[in-house]
Amino acid sequence: MTNSSGTNLDRVAGRAAASPRDGASSAPSPHYRCPLGRLQPTRPDVDAIKRDGWRDQGILVVSLDDERLDWIERELVKRIGERLYGRQGDGHVER
Repeated sequence: MTNSSGTNLDRVAGRAAASPRDGASSAPSPHYRCPLGRLQPTRPDVDAIKRDGWRDQGILVVSLDDERLDWIERELVKRIGERLYGRQGDGHVER
């Protein structure tokens, strides 16, 4: 509280006043972790899922854009995919 001359009356009375002009806030900021945070899903490791699928069930998931494939391997994967599922972009499967 201030008087008309701008003197802080709380300081004069012996109390330290926290005013917004001083940069201090009157409410303490909470420093706790919300218990709902542990319920948020974590991003799965896609490569680990692919690796487990191959090792456990013999299922191979390969992207043609995988940098680890050279041209010959990429072409082989593409031809296997086209033979089993048809060409990319076609709405039907040729048998």
